[in-house]
Amino acid sequence: MKLFSKKGFEGTTTKEIARSAGVSEAIIFRHFTTKEELYEAIIDFIIQRHSTRFYFELNEAMGQRDDVLVFETLAYRILETHREEPMLLRLLLFSGLEGHKLSQLFMETQVQPVYRLMSSYISLRVKEKAFRKAESMVLVRAFLGMVSHHSQIC
Repeated sequence: MKLFSKKGFEGTTTKEIARSAGVSEAIIFRHFTTKEELYEAIIDFIIQRHSTRFYFELNEAMGQRDDVLVFETLAYRILETHREEPMLLRLLLFSGLEGHKLSQLFMETQVQPVYRLMSSYISLRVKEKAFRKAESMVLVRAFLGMVSHHSQIC
């Protein structure tokens, strides 16, 4: 993970990965058929550590209709993940810069589900007259963008 976060997917060789892990390249390829599969497994591992608790807390706050807690939970979990997993952010940035398919995979499997969940919640709260009418997806993107940007510059 450290190598990928410093050099990106394209700049990291399996020989370097094996040397860093203290194993042979053959051992790496016994567990992962491609370098891409290893890269994907690293990102999945980090995400799985954080997503279960995140969704539980978010759904609980939504069920209580505690709007402040919903947005607080969302922001806190993003900031916490970036703080605890600084290499994840670097991996994702490299992936995006390199045009690697894992960047799109991350968007589809991690970001877009949160967009849809939050957009549905906001639309529900608009119907319940707790929020003013607004384009829910725009609000979600603005909020997540603001939190992510703050995390990256601080």
